[in-house]
Amino acid sequence: MLGSTETSNSSLSNKSIANLKNLILDASAEISFPVTVVTYYLNSEQSGSNEFKNEDDLFSFLKSSETGNILASIKYPIQVLDRNKDSYTLKNNTELDDIIENTIKPIKVYLPLTESYLTDDLLDKIRDYLSSYNGFEYPIQFTTGLQNVLQNGLAISTYQATDKQDLINFLPTNSNENLLVAFEYPIEIENTTVRSNLELEVFFESKQIDIKNAIKFITQHNGTTDDFIDNSPNISIQFPFSVTIVNEVIDLTNESNFDNLLSLKINNDNAPIYIEYPINVTGSDGVYTINTIDELNSLQTNYNNDFTYTSSNPFSCIEIVYPVEINTTQGIYSIENDIQFYSDSDSLIDIAYPIQVKDANGTNTTINNDGEFILKVDDCL
Repeated sequence: MLGSTETSNSSLSNKSIANLKNLILDASAEISFPVTVVTYYLNSEQSGSNEFKNEDDLFSFLKSSETGNILASIKYPIQVLDRNKDSYTLKNNTELDDIIENTIKPIKVYLPLTESYLTDDLLDKIRDYLSSYNGFEYPIQFTTGLQNVLQNGLAISTYQATDKQDLINFLPTNSNENLLVAFEYPIEIENTTVRSNLELEVFFESKQIDIKNAIKFITQHNGTTDDFIDNSPNISIQFPFSVTIVNEVIDLTNESNFDNLLSLKINNDNAPIYIEYPINVTGSDGVYTINTIDELNSLQTNYNNDFTYTSSNPFSCIEIVYPVEINTTQGIYSIENDIQFYSDSDSLIDIAYPIQVKDANGTNTTINNDGEFILKVDDCL
């Protein structure tokens, strides 16, 4: 973490970073710009120098550098104004921390806890989305404020994210920051205008439906072998079963019987084949006992309506390598096969990535997020 150890009087420590961020968020006090920050690699070799001309850019740097393998030093002296516009000249980090903590004491900004601020759950969804997609249209305006405490003389700060990395940098990384963020709606995402948190939730729900559809597509049962009998590509009739053709009952015990049955059908001007019910069938989500042709057609219709993917070849060119752990509305489960995954996809919350998928050549590919999963399935269409 940036500044986890002080290598000199000017190296920014965690304490100094926090104080600077609090000062920036305090609308009643200010730093005199420009401010120059020199960066170093952990081996103390200088990596660069940045001149910041406003609070937005400096705050963005402080956020983004928290996870970087660098150290940073402010080029002192700097000027700081308190809320009475009294000026202080600071020559090192000690003076910076002292003046902020003991003299200026920045007001912690309070953003009212209304539906306008992004909840932890919605922030998680935004971060998950940003790890897989690039659908936000920039710039995005939003307000930030520190949660809790003082409720008079309140103020919030407005920031602008100009690209994906900007947005990632500004989003709070954990609840300990007490930093609240509210988008200034409307925003555009994947050619969709979003006007509220509720509409943003609806958008992410649509993306969740996408991943559920992808799961159903990749795990659906391939029952095409006996389609000339049941006309149901997602359903296989379990052996043994019987059919009637040209008034003759044929008992079928395995797939080797299909060739003779098909020849009989063709040699009799494509005579219809009638299934002798009841039968047991394997479908995408389990085994069913079917008593009539209407029940069989209804089950296939349900599978057809289960997902929106369409293809000239309706079955995926990849297979999931099990086990896969998923989080659902009913709990966390280890999935061992396609039937389980298909059945649990409707209640899916998220998948524990990474997972492996195998192509037709037996080559494994690592999938790291929903976006990669969907793209891999789309390659099969």
